[in-house]
Amino acid sequence: MTVGDDIKEVFNELGPAVSVYKHAEDASYSEHIDYSFEVNRIYPHTSHYIIKALFVYDTAAAPGDIVSFVDDSEITDSFLLVSMMKERFEGSVISKEGVMFLCNSYVDVSRRTEIRDADYNLQVSWSTHVSGELAFFTGQLDDNQTYSKDYAEFSIDSNLLYVSGDIDIRKDDRCTVKQSLEDVSGEVFKVTIVETNRLPNVKICKVIEDTRE
Repeated sequence: MTVGDDIKEVFNELGPAVSVYKHAEDASYSEHIDYSFEVNRIYPHTSHYIIKALFVYDTAAAPGDIVSFVDDSEITDSFLLVSMMKERFEGSVISKEGVMFLCNSYVDVSRRTEIRDADYNLQVSWSTHVSGELAFFTGQLDDNQTYSKDYAEFSIDSNLLYVSGDIDIRKDDRCTVKQSLEDVSGEVFKVTIVETNRLPNVKICKVIEDTRE
C-alpha cells in the first residue's frame, strides 16, 4: 500500500463522513476527511466561518463543490470548497488540503427581462432560475456581520456573496439572500461585480441593495 492508501484507510476508520455535492453532475459522493478550524489571530471571529480540511488523495471533491458533514456531532453545517492543494510525499500525491467557507445563507437568483406590449409600453419581469442555493455571505445581514478579508481584496464593509462557479449568476442579476429556506422574503441585492479569477471555480459577487422594480 502507498502512503496515500494508508491515510485513506485511517480517514475511513476515524474521520467524519461528508457528502460532496457536485453541481455540474447534480450528484453527491460520500467520503471521510479530517479538518480543523482556521484560527485568525487578527479577526478571531472568522474562525467559525473557515475550515481547513484534509481529503484523501483520490477524493471526488474539487473547488466549487458543497461539502456537508453527515454524522459529526460538532458540525452540522455545509461548506463551500474554495481551494484545493495537493500534498506530496516522494513525488506522489498522498492527500489534498482544502479550504472551506461556511454556507451561512441561501440565495435565489433572478434575471430581468423587458418586452414591449401592443401599446409599446415597457413591461419588466423577473424570472428565478436559481433557487435555494447554498452560499457564503459576508457583510451586513440581519445585524450579523462576518468578515473574509484574507480571501478577497474588497473592503470588509462590502456585501460579498461566494457561490460555486457552476452557478449561473451574472452582473445585474437580482439575488435574494436568506438565512433559512423557510424565510419568505429575505434581503434583496443587485449583483454589480462577478469575480471569477480569484478562487478556482468560485464566483465572488459584490452586491448592493436592489431598489429596482
